[in-house]
Amino acid sequence: MPLDMPRHEIPLSELYRMAAEAYVDAESKARQLEEGKSIALAEMINRICDAEEKLSQARAERIAKASPEYKGYLRRMHDARTEANLRAVDRDVLKMKHSEWMMQRAAARDERRLG
Repeated sequence: MPLDMPRHEIPLSELYRMAAEAYVDAESKARQLEEGKSIALAEMINRICDAEEKLSQARAERIAKASPEYKGYLRRMHDARTEANLRAVDRDVLKMKHSEWMMQRAAARDERRLG
């Protein structure tokens, strides 16, 4: 597919493929952050406990969860999930456009046949 091809000339199937790949990439990033959440928290708790050995595990966890680092992680996780959802919408819109196009073609055939 030439990169300089106008978007309106790109086949719907190719646009759908591109949108689906963008969704898969965004979904992968979101899932990776979601699955790494407990690991990231555990690493933060370990750093806090190493710095202050007398802290209880529960106190270190509360400190970690209130930290800007953890809040930033949660924000990145949220933003990645939002991005994946937006990419899914883009993909679904192309699927709907294809269905609309197929219905229009069928209606045009019926009109021609009925004369």
